[in-house]
Amino acid sequence: MKRSLLFRLMAFLLLVVLSLGLCACDEAPEELSSSGDETDVSTDDRYDSKFPSDTPYLVGLTDQKTSRIVVYDLRNTDWTSEDAVVWEFSKAITRGAAGLKFRDNAFWGGEVVAVCGSGGVGLIDYEAKKVLWSEKENAPNNPHSVEVLPDGNIVCAGSTGNAVRIYAATQKRSNYYFEVELTDAHGVLWDPELEVLWALGGNQLRAYRVEGTLEEPVLTLEESMGGTMPTQWGHDLAPVYGDTNQLWCTSGSTVYRFDKTTKKFSQDFVGASVLNIADVKGIGNFSDGTTIFTVPNGCLWEWNTDAVRYFRIHENGKRIDSSGRRINKSDAYYKCRVWCTDYQ
Repeated sequence: MKRSLLFRLMAFLLLVVLSLGLCACDEAPEELSSSGDETDVSTDDRYDSKFPSDTPYLVGLTDQKTSRIVVYDLRNTDWTSEDAVVWEFSKAITRGAAGLKFRDNAFWGGEVVAVCGSGGVGLIDYEAKKVLWSEKENAPNNPHSVEVLPDGNIVCAGSTGNAVRIYAATQKRSNYYFEVELTDAHGVLWDPELEVLWALGGNQLRAYRVEGTLEEPVLTLEESMGGTMPTQWGHDLAPVYGDTNQLWCTSGSTVYRFDKTTKKFSQDFVGASVLNIADVKGIGNFSDGTTIFTVPNGCLWEWNTDAVRYFRIHENGKRIDSSGRRINKSDAYYKCRVWCTDYQ
């Protein structure tokens, strides 16, 4: 009799525990902590089951420790493994690399990688791993961001140079460039729909028309576009893939999305609380909303990190589903880029 009563009591307690567990699952928090949990590395299965197995999530990075451009697959949990590197390139042009873009450009014959840094400004053939064009002597001071225009010419932003320069790169040996002043210029991005070049510097987001000729291009400010960011020290400028009306803009203290129509900077998006942190040096998102970003931890210089943080959006689109980071202590990253050739 006593034993039967004890069994009934134990069964009741077990049902209570299970019901509490189910409730906890139904009421998951809307967003996770920005720190996430470092994914355990399994030598038997290096691919994260939270990601679709048939879709690559390629991340391009400027590794300033080895002066290389490196591409990893975010699904791979062990970025120190021999098979973790999808693509890499290291030459004089990638020394101190800061800015990075991956583009498919007809003039240059297909997929190319644009890079800028202390090694100058340059363009690399992705498949052949060959430098197609470079400029060091006429690079703006402290090159931070680079873009390849659809016509093949190249733009570079220099922070301490307070300038955005457009080069007649299509003319190969031409020394021509045209410059506009932009305080603390840090980001450039071509907009194929509005046909303007976006540029971020200080707390200003500006739009420029590319005019002149292919041989002598010029930049003209489009005063009806752009806006003033609520905080200072604008840094990264990137497309919000999946919404061509918005841009990622990071400042020295937080991250915004800029609405091209309303000309407003907003933090009204899933993941905003996670990204409400200082000094995000690079940011981007995949088409399913998975967002990557880099925040310095001083692993080499004060602006470097050996980790790429990420979070994935729940299928309901209303909250973060999971988060984490990928680490390689042999690297020192600055910018991260979603490895996609689309401008926006």
